[in-house]
Amino acid sequence: MKMIGPVLPLPIPGDLVNRFDRAMGSMLETDIEWLQSIKRQLLPEQHRTKIVCRHPKKDHDVDPNGQKYCTGCNANL
Repeated sequence: MKMIGPVLPLPIPGDLVNRFDRAMGSMLETDIEWLQSIKRQLLPEQHRTKIVCRHPKKDHDVDPNGQKYCTGCNANL
């Protein structure tokens, strides 16, 4: 709290606190929406939907970096 003098605090009206609370809440909701859209763009589809590759093992291969993947759906295994 902001002090008027060395002892007396500045009173804050309840309406001001409620407006500030609503404004912060709406800003946080907007931030969450932005972060979720960024997350959707960064994560591959298979990780967002939790789809597991169901192709046979003969379709699985290893890339030059040693990462296993499916040649049928290109999912990292």
